[in-house]
Parts: sequence; structure tokens; C-alpha cells
Amino acid sequence: MAMTEAELAAQTYTQNSESLARLKSNHRQFLTNQQSLQSRIINLHNRESEVSLAISDLDIWLCTANLNIVNVVTQCLQNRQDFTVDLISLPSGLGSMTIANQPIWQQSIDQYQLKVNEQMSLAANEQQRISANQEQLEVFRSEADFKFTRTIAVSQ
Repeated sequence: MAMTEAELAAQTYTQNSESLARLKSNHRQFLTNQQSLQSRIINLHNRESEVSLAISDLDIWLCTANLNIVNVVTQCLQNRQDFTVDLISLPSGLGSMTIANQPIWQQSIDQYQLKVNEQMSLAANEQQRISANQEQLEVFRSEADFKFTRTIAVSQ
């Protein structure tokens, strides 16, 4: 059976309509993917800016970090206060950042904190011992002064 020209045109129209529908669907999917990727690229650029700023802040902070940490530890010793990481002021940009190797970093800080607090405890114990010795020395001095004064009074 030979197709009439109208049937052939109808078949071609149907095929083209289906192809057009698939193209429109693919185009919508492409636009959705493109928007998603553009959004992700913008987020990555923002994150890159945050990281660059944090690195810059950290470089500046590192110049005085040792001195600042020593000052914090000294204040802890003077005030007989436990040393904690919260007492160290970090650059503001680091607060919002997650540190990739945080467990390793945190373990190092915990070890340092433990050592500092042990040393402060030892220093506090030593200070108590010194105070007790000073009190004993004061008692001995008073007794010696009394005996010396009595000896001089008796010998006159």
C-alpha cells in the first residue's frame, strides 16, 4: 500500500513533534543543570575568597602567635586558671572554617593543654610549699628574735 502524501506528511509531523518534545525536555534539563552548576561555581568562588582571607589573616596571626600564647599561659599561671584553647584568640576568618585535619590538630592542642595545666598544678603546689616554708621561717625568725632579745636582757 502506498502512502498518500497526506499520510506521509502526518507521519513526518508526528515524528518531528516527538523529536521537538524530546529536544524541549532535554533543553529544560540542560538549563536546570546549567543553573545548578552556575550556583555551585558562585559558591565555590565565595568559599575560595573566604579561604584566601583566612589564609591572609592566619599569616598575620602567626607573626605574633607564640608571644600571644605565652602571654595567655602566663596569665593562666598568675591567675591560677586552667589553660584552655578558648583563651587563645584566633583570626576571625578561622571561626567559620572547618579544619580538614581537626582531629590531629585537636589532639595536639589537647596534649599541650594537658601539659600546661600539669605544669601550672606543679607550680601551684610549689608555691604552696614555698609559702609554708616562708611561714616556718617567719616562726623561726620570731623565736630567734625572742631568744636573742631574752639573752641580751639576761646578760645585762
